[in-house]
Amino acid sequence: MKKELYPRLAACGVSWKIVELIERFGWIEPRELPVSANERRRYERALDMPDTPDAWTIADEDFPERLRTIPDPVYAL
Repeated sequence: MKKELYPRLAACGVSWKIVELIERFGWIEPRELPVSANERRRYERALDMPDTPDAWTIADEDFPERLRTIPDPVYAL
C-alpha cells in the first residue's frame, strides 16, 4: 500500500483492523468487510476522498486536524 494512503485512512477514522486487511489483500469492497456499519462508512469515506499528496506535512493547511490529536497513532505518519 502506498504510504500516502495511511493519512487518508487515518483522517477518516478507519480502524487498524481494516488497514491490515488492505495491506494484505489490497482495496476491498466495503460490503465485503466483516465490520460494523459505522466502520464501513468510514472506509467508504476514505475511498471517496480525493487523492492525498505524496508529501503531506503537518504545516499544510489541508492536513486533517483530526490527525494532530491522535495520541500515539498506530499508523506511522
